[in-house]
Amino acid sequence: MKPWFVLILLTPLALDAEGASPLPTLAAAVTIVLGAAVSRRAPALGLTAAGVLGIFVEVDGVSPGAPLSAAVLLSLLAGRYMTRLWRAQYAFAAAASAGMAHAGANGDLGGWIIILLTQFGTAMLPWWAGTWWRQRADLMRAGWERAERAAEQARMRERARIAQDMHDSLGHELSLMALTAGGLELSPGLSEEQRAMATRLREGSVAATDRLHEVIGLLGQGEEPTGDEILDLVERARRSGVSVELREEGGPQEWGAPVLRHAARRVVQEALTNAVKHAPGSRISVRVAHSEAGSVVTVTDTGSSAEADPGSAPVGSGTGLISLDERVRLAGGELRAGPR
Repeated sequence: MKPWFVLILLTPLALDAEGASPLPTLAAAVTIVLGAAVSRRAPALGLTAAGVLGIFVEVDGVSPGAPLSAAVLLSLLAGRYMTRLWRAQYAFAAAASAGMAHAGANGDLGGWIIILLTQFGTAMLPWWAGTWWRQRADLMRAGWERAERAAEQARMRERARIAQDMHDSLGHELSLMALTAGGLELSPGLSEEQRAMATRLREGSVAATDRLHEVIGLLGQGEEPTGDEILDLVERARRSGVSVELREEGGPQEWGAPVLRHAARRVVQEALTNAVKHAPGSRISVRVAHSEAGSVVTVTDTGSSAEADPGSAPVGSGTGLISLDERVRLAGGELRAGPR
């Protein structure tokens, strides 16, 4: 049941009280109605009305039950909706002044003490309870909002992880496919139909790579790849026709933390992918060196060969290098990329 509906019900109860005087009872009913009308939009006025209702405990010819009940409810609502707490001081002061004026007019200062005690019990205490109610609701709302933000951040991280996995796996495979199709397209002894099929395969691989970059751009940046070791990457590239040489100084066990191994693997994978896309036909050299100072991964290429078809080298989005630089930095290293 809505609090305002309860206040409306209290109004006829105040009017129908047995033995009630018409004018004081009407004044109490009007105060209840006005307090209910402003309790939501102007809670300070509603709190003032609640304090004024406490005066009717000392007014002859008025049954105090309905006014005091309405005062409690109005004060509770005022504490619930009042955001500027300093206004409550003025509301209490106005109500206390009204009580003093009533007691002074009747020459009964003892009655003023009773009014103050009544206002304390029916206005101040419920107002404090309403303030606690509001603060508790605010804390609960803030907690739910924090939980929603955490869930949204988790979704964004998952999208980023998916984007990086797509870039790491599909991007690498599509680049090798485009290179293989380009080499098949230039092979002698093919019929025109077979050469056209190889061309369509290469163009489809390039288009799929571009589309993959668009999807990655929508999903965002990612992290934490897993997969094969550096030697496996090199062997797979060789099987696709890439001329790549691997030199290792020190064993894989010298990587130490897994994050270093993963970062090095990503460096090699991204370098091979970029070399295949932007320098097709070049000879690639991968050097991995371990020392007491740390581990160094160096990947170089000789540039595009004269026979390479420029159409097989799509323009990259830069997503891989940006993500890779962040990964290497988090692993405590430094990434340098550029022309020789």
